[in-house]
Amino acid sequence: MRNIGGMMKRVQEMQEKMQSLTAEMEASRFDCSVGGGAVVAVVSGKGELVDLAIRPEICDSQDTETLSDLIKLAVNNARAEAEAKKAEALKELTGGLPLPPGMSLPFKKTDSLLCQNKDENYREKMPETPLDQLIKRLSRLPGLGPRSARRTALFLLKNRDQMMLPLAAEMDHVGRNVRACVECGNLDMQDKCSLCLDGRRDQSRLCVVEDVSDLWAIERAGIFSGLYHVLGGTLSALDGRGPAELGIDRLVMRAKSLHKAEDRQPEVILATSATVDGQTTAHYIAERLEAQGLTITRLAHGVPVGGELNFLDDGTLAQAMKARTAL
Repeated sequence: MRNIGGMMKRVQEMQEKMQSLTAEMEASRFDCSVGGGAVVAVVSGKGELVDLAIRPEICDSQDTETLSDLIKLAVNNARAEAEAKKAEALKELTGGLPLPPGMSLPFKKTDSLLCQNKDENYREKMPETPLDQLIKRLSRLPGLGPRSARRTALFLLKNRDQMMLPLAAEMDHVGRNVRACVECGNLDMQDKCSLCLDGRRDQSRLCVVEDVSDLWAIERAGIFSGLYHVLGGTLSALDGRGPAELGIDRLVMRAKSLHKAEDRQPEVILATSATVDGQTTAHYIAERLEAQGLTITRLAHGVPVGGELNFLDDGTLAQAMKARTAL
């Protein structure tokens, strides 16, 4: 009994030290630098991301995959360092304490776990309210997770008359009336969109894009004044999208009907993505249009404006070298 009493006293002291250590670890900061200082991540002792520094020239690069890998590597390495420091501190703290097998600090109360399980079972049995269903639907939107969806729902409810009800009315109106243009595939309130009905646009040029968002991006830049054709995707055997699903035959018919300009042949611009599927789709369309007497071009690929060569991937560098121009 004397040994048990002494051990319990030491356990109590250890718990107090544990609380102090936990508070100290949570206040600590651990940083990790990768890519020669290109990305620096700082996490707390709890593993939460506190700060993230990215070199400006990295942000200007179009190689988002490499940037994403660098960020994840920096954050994971910083968290690993925090865990290692925490484990080392715990080892020093509990080194002389003879705990029974299977027991470790800090102790967990069984009653608390049982209550937690009961609460979870109770929440599972509760029926979903309309607000829960709204949050769940919001969380499925791009860029929104469960927490962001909850914050968005609360914001809308707090601004019911100014935001929520007008937004609901506008979404209902758009959902019932906006449709795809029968000519190009753009979205508008009428069968033929305003771009196709605009007689001022160049009727001898046709820009082929994968999605409506690509069309909007080009229009936003104000760099093209011709006609558009939205494919609705790319050729993909895995996803079951072939020429019929993309309406390639309709595209060929539109290309044939382009007006001939006074000083040049009609032109079809293939503005597909620089991905494997995008390039495959562009090559297929070019082969289908080859015998139509059209000028077929595609967007240039290579070094982005403001980009530095040492941050570009090999494929981008190779494409830039092939597409080099004379000065």
